[in-house]
Amino acid sequence: MIESPAKFGILYVDDEEDNLIVFKSSFRRDYKVYTAISAQQGFEILQENDIQVIIADQRMPEVTGTEFLEKIVDEYPDTIRMILTAYSDIEALIDGINKGKIFRYINKPWEKTDLQTILSNAIDTYNLKKENKNLILRLSEANESLEQKVKERTAEINRQKEELQKTLDELKKAQKQLVESEKMASLGSLVAGIAHEINTPVGVGIGAASTLSKKTKQTLERFLSEKITKTDLDAYLQSALTASELILNNLERTGELVQSFKQVSVDQTSEKKRIFSLKSYIGDVIRSLQPKFKNRKVEVLIHIPNDIKVNSYPGVFAQIVTNLIINSLMHAFDNQEKGIITISATSSKGLLEIIYTDNGKGISQKILSKIFDPFFTTNMQDGSGLGLYIIYNLVTQKLQGNISCSSEKGKGVNFEILIPLII
Repeated sequence: MIESPAKFGILYVDDEEDNLIVFKSSFRRDYKVYTAISAQQGFEILQENDIQVIIADQRMPEVTGTEFLEKIVDEYPDTIRMILTAYSDIEALIDGINKGKIFRYINKPWEKTDLQTILSNAIDTYNLKKENKNLILRLSEANESLEQKVKERTAEINRQKEELQKTLDELKKAQKQLVESEKMASLGSLVAGIAHEINTPVGVGIGAASTLSKKTKQTLERFLSEKITKTDLDAYLQSALTASELILNNLERTGELVQSFKQVSVDQTSEKKRIFSLKSYIGDVIRSLQPKFKNRKVEVLIHIPNDIKVNSYPGVFAQIVTNLIINSLMHAFDNQEKGIITISATSSKGLLEIIYTDNGKGISQKILSKIFDPFFTTNMQDGSGLGLYIIYNLVTQKLQGNISCSSEKGKGVNFEILIPLII
């Protein structure tokens, strides 16, 4: 905030009392004027009052103006210091500039109009120095805060990477224990897909953190060398905000992927029974399969009430949904073909009904009765023929339910699964 001139304190030091009287009468209405007849009295006034501008006569007994300013420059570095002299003493002026760091010298005797202009310039200089000092302080505080945020978010990125790596390691270990070849292939594909998917937000986050750190160091160097401008500061703060938002958004994306993948992978390998929200869990499964949808125009719609809770085996549900979706992607739609997969569910009288549909190529009546047979497939290149067979066994044996499929060529498929809510 720029101070008004009336609030400024001006100290005038001169061994001639008449000069002090004239100066005070000339400027007391505009400033808080303090006068001192000696350097010692000037020291005392400085200690007791808030002084912004100091004018000292060069030719004073005992202590010259230059010596006086040299003594106070370290203790009062922000003051604007000026020498008043009636002599063309070049050596004294140079000495004053070097040791007392004077703002300028004033010829004696002075004219009120000229001195008023000089004082106005001194006030402007003081305000600029004060504003610059405040800007440096603000930058230093902002720099410390941003550096801390960068450290915290970089640590969070690394923690997420470590957690993902740990989860992937656990999943790889669990893969070796799976008996069914279809489960092993599915989980292996999931590991590779999620690892690839997670690399993008992690890489973006680390890149943004690195750029922010570099810009912070560059801006701080400009401030310390007093070359910074307000435009530079505004540009830096805007860059810092953009980088922080980029880091946060990618951390959140990483967290979502890790959480979804971790829950689904643990459930598929542990086969433990628990209570879970069907809609939320199906959503986690879909998110874990996102790599499968890359470069595909297939959309998945979920129509499941929020209040459906199931006390069952979530890993089995994950395997069923995974196999159904992969089956649709492999057989129902060509690579560039648009498609819609819909998963809906209702509950009534202790039973859960799940309807899975796609609007793909459909299945001819000729082979519809064979789709749950082991090793039956219409795509020998990519399919093993075990996907729907595993689904049938999981539904009928593990979940103690029933599954059926209706379809016509060119009209998609409709799977109906009926199982108990509590097993």
